[in-house]
Amino acid sequence: MDAKTHAQLNELNRRFYAEVADDFDATRRNPWPGWERMLTHATPPPGRPLQVLDIGCGNGRLIEALDTWGPRPFEYLGIDLSPSLLRHARERYADRTECAFAVGDALDSSAELPRRDPGFDLITLFGVLHHVPGETTRRRLVERLVDRLRPSGVFSVAAWQFAGVERFERRVVAPEDYNRRTEDPIDPAQLEPGDHLLRFAEAKLPRYCHHCDTAELEALFDDLPVRFLDAYASDGKSDDLNRYAVVTRLA
Repeated sequence: MDAKTHAQLNELNRRFYAEVADDFDATRRNPWPGWERMLTHATPPPGRPLQVLDIGCGNGRLIEALDTWGPRPFEYLGIDLSPSLLRHARERYADRTECAFAVGDALDSSAELPRRDPGFDLITLFGVLHHVPGETTRRRLVERLVDRLRPSGVFSVAAWQFAGVERFERRVVAPEDYNRRTEDPIDPAQLEPGDHLLRFAEAKLPRYCHHCDTAELEALFDDLPVRFLDAYASDGKSDDLNRYAVVTRLA
């Protein structure tokens, strides 16, 4: 994928979430069931709160999972590209002094990711991976986040398993159809296997989504200083709409 297509897909998703932020907040209030199992692996060092970095935090609903299933106490930092979704998060958790939010683009490799000394105890990447254009960019993002973990810290990624599901297949927009309605056409030859444009509800714009299968998800961690703790499917009525990988950083 060339730099132009990468930028186009990122901009498409920025515009999409600016349009649907209120609908997303209203329909995505509850934690995903798969987060409960993930949180069994998160353990703070003795004597201090669990330090959590939530990349692509949206409206901050991971906090609900931490309250229900996670170790207490914790300190939470949520990062998202959408100011509109972060507005909902700040309003919802205005009284939570242990929770902070910041606008940030984790896909911008030139931007500095947050740090904690000696590193975060838990880093999550949920509802994000499928919006990251390009295999190289996905790998770079995972590598940078692993670098922000403390030794023995936990990093969890969820990959949306939408391909082959009928209700999502009906939402696919062919690049050629999208190009007929835009002044900034996407070169279909630059798209990679697993790349799709998907409609959402009544939104005018589709969103870019990549289907990351199990083999691809696991390969993102090849040669990184991590050990797999868990891998499983969860979420949705079929209990398999997300594929989780949970790793710990080696000392």
